[in-house]
Amino acid sequence: MIRALWTASTGLQAQQLNIDVVANNLANVNTSGFKRGRADFQDLLYQTLRMPGTATSGSTEVPTGIQVGHGAKVVAVQKMFNQGDFMQTLNELDMVVEGNGFFQITKPDGETAYTRAGAFKLDSDGRVVTSDGYALEPEISIPDDTTNITIGADGTVSVVQTGDATAVAEVGNIETAMFANEGGLLNIGKSLYMPSEASGCRNPHFCQCRPGFTAPQCECAKIASPNFRWCEAESARFSIRTAHSRSTREGSGSQVHGRSAPGRGAVVSSPADPR
Repeated sequence: MIRALWTASTGLQAQQLNIDVVANNLANVNTSGFKRGRADFQDLLYQTLRMPGTATSGSTEVPTGIQVGHGAKVVAVQKMFNQGDFMQTLNELDMVVEGNGFFQITKPDGETAYTRAGAFKLDSDGRVVTSDGYALEPEISIPDDTTNITIGADGTVSVVQTGDATAVAEVGNIETAMFANEGGLLNIGKSLYMPSEASGCRNPHFCQCRPGFTAPQCECAKIASPNFRWCEAESARFSIRTAHSRSTREGSGSQVHGRSAPGRGAVVSSPADPR
């Protein structure tokens, strides 16, 4: 009887964690770029009272045996990077990644974080930033006299400035990053992710070592190692179509939707992950 109570308690603990995960999913139902979590369960150890196949006589044996389980536990909470829904907005800098890929964001400490949230804005210097003021990487600045912003088919951000409606100036290029294992990214809040040893190197299929370093020294998967800093990865590139939309609970993919002209928008899409 006591063992039954302990076994049942493991199920209660596992279900409590599952409820916590579901509650967080519901709380972030309107969070742009949010990825829902899913709890994965696993049974615990079994006590074997009689092995299957145990002989009961000279010519017979037990067909099944007796094994008693000791409950269940949560072994992982996995982020589901499936594609979410898009919605129309009135912000010309709202974007959404459709396909594999993450926007690259520069944190205040200089480290690069990654996000699926594309609710971008302009700061006082004209830089494209997140709602917390973190700059998009590579940095893109929009001139003060800009009258129209266009995101081209290759990810190039172009502007039309006051005085010449026919002259188009390129001000930057949007790039995304991909990981071998998106589920291994660390959530740090503010809709941002950081790499871990499990996530692997940024854009592992394009990863190259700097001149002067050999391949064994450039172990992209070992993020905690200083050698990770030696690894230079080529960011994913895009193709674009017009849209004018933003994602609420948006999922994995590689298209970036954003406004490019009055009544229009831009969808930036990178090639499929070559895995």
